[in-house]
Amino acid sequence: MKPRMQELYLQASKPCVVFAIGSCAISGNFFRKSYNMAGPVERAIKEVDPNPIVINVPGCPPKPEAMISAVVKAIGFIDTLKKKK
Repeated sequence: MKPRMQELYLQASKPCVVFAIGSCAISGNFFRKSYNMAGPVERAIKEVDPNPIVINVPGCPPKPEAMISAVVKAIGFIDTLKKKK
């Protein structure tokens, strides 16, 4: 899964936002020390881009309101980046 995620990130047009949704994607949560856990999403993306835009949406499961809020913030952030160029 990690190599596919990194490949998709590299193919995405920039600027792009990566959403880590849920406690497992953010920190590994209960499965942190599991043999099949590659680590947090942010760490995997930082291996291919030292300055990614990663938005963490915590929760197990995350609340729908938190996901909507994250998307709204991401849109605003992307708009700000595009205006600076």
